[in-house]
Amino acid sequence: MISVSTATFQPLFFPQSTVVKPDTEYTADLKVSYGDHWIEEWTINPYVDLFWSIGGSSTVVLAMTGDTGVCRLALRQATPLSW
Repeated sequence: MISVSTATFQPLFFPQSTVVKPDTEYTADLKVSYGDHWIEEWTINPYVDLFWSIGGSSTVVLAMTGDTGVCRLALRQATPLSW
């Protein structure tokens, strides 16, 4: 079964108390996963996690600002293996 685990769009505001206040960063995050249950005792549950910084300052020091992103392809083992 394919499902959307996370779908967000959010502004990240920085504290007002900083001397040089960064611009508000706008980000989008989408995680799509697949629940595989072919073998009852063992599943790998692959997923894709897309994170995109649309605009504004970066939340990471010395990182590029706006229009940057990350794509993660991963497996999440749902059932512990026992040997």
